[in-house]
Amino acid sequence: MSFTSPRRCNRIVTSLPRGATFAAAAAGLIFVFMISGAPIPLMNVYRERGLGTTDFAHASVLYFVAAALGLLCLGRLSVWCGRRWASVAALLVGSAGCVMMVDVQSAADLALGRGLQGLACGMAPGALGSWIVDSAGPRGRLSAVVTGSAPMIGLPLGALASGALVESGLLSTQSVFVLLAVLAVALAVLLAWGTETVQHRGAVLAVLRPRLTVPRSARRPLAVAMAVLVATWPLGSFYQAYGSIVAADLLGSGSILVAGAIFASIMILNPVGGSLSGLISSRASVIIGLSGFGVALAVAMVALWHGSAVVFTVGSLSCGLFQGAGATGSMRLLLPRVRPADRAGALATIYFVAFGSVAVCSVAGGWVATGASLKVVAICYATFGWLAILGGVLLAVRGADAEHAPVDPPADALLPVRTVVPHVNMPAKSDWCLN
Repeated sequence: MSFTSPRRCNRIVTSLPRGATFAAAAAGLIFVFMISGAPIPLMNVYRERGLGTTDFAHASVLYFVAAALGLLCLGRLSVWCGRRWASVAALLVGSAGCVMMVDVQSAADLALGRGLQGLACGMAPGALGSWIVDSAGPRGRLSAVVTGSAPMIGLPLGALASGALVESGLLSTQSVFVLLAVLAVALAVLLAWGTETVQHRGAVLAVLRPRLTVPRSARRPLAVAMAVLVATWPLGSFYQAYGSIVAADLLGSGSILVAGAIFASIMILNPVGGSLSGLISSRASVIIGLSGFGVALAVAMVALWHGSAVVFTVGSLSCGLFQGAGATGSMRLLLPRVRPADRAGALATIYFVAFGSVAVCSVAGGWVATGASLKVVAICYATFGWLAILGGVLLAVRGADAEHAPVDPPADALLPVRTVVPHVNMPAKSDWCLN
């Protein structure tokens, strides 16, 4: 017979193990972005229902604005209510977005659904991303891969899955979003049993106040991480907006699945690059990842200009590979310098800047597209990427490698786990529970 404290006993009964919490949080973060990627190859279906390019543009802008607001205002929500309930809220908002996408018949339906999906993507990195890092334990490098690559894993998976299910006739466009909504709720229920890693603290109004967190000990690594995402994310928005046009021009196909594959090609090898980056130092991973991404981007642009589908595909896949290396390296450079209490705010700041750059490029690209060809629009996106690559490489070269920097969490950052050892002077019976 042994004894333990009520808190410890309750934790054993009601919480997942820390490893299972890590896996569930990682699945939740990726799934939120899968939800966001699902509508991308279905735009031609909505066009047949009377929606036009302007409607798609408005929905895209609302998506990015909602994501930015979610990051800015709700990115630190987990500091107040805990990682668990902030993560559950993100998945439920994503599920609501899927419900709105079940029967898109008007521009308002599409805009509201995409807006809720964008809000979920804004809420998820601060809560789920921080929970992943908190629960990682000896899986520190894996947590860097997940937090750095989750959007680039989830978005193409969602696009490919929805495209394949609709193209094959297994599910209708309505049924796809019903399935996604149900799976999001199921993941939310699973996460509700996860092991909490922070104590609830602070006033809710203070947490919700728009704020960008820049930890003093991690300013340069934070700038490097921002530069990596700013350099690489806007190209994904180009594939998202114009993937179906590229498929028609290069491959002569109007297939939903082919449009999804074109979009996925820029991201699908991202986790492979992230895993390979563990073989070298974090700073070298950033430099090689950004440099390789710049070269691969040039190859893809030349292929697009000359109409070579094979070379374009190779360049796109290589972009995803090097993007994964750069993003994971930047997270390995950053995360050891950030205290647990600051993780949600720091991750929200990085993703806010990334979403902001995508929104700016999307608006500018739409303006250029009204009077120029797709090739000119692509070169504009690429030029922006090359400038950001240059800045990121310079920052990484000058910065110190923080891969082995010690983590110094504040005293109240982690939940205390009391170990109670019975002794002769037994406390009151109400203070104990039986194992």
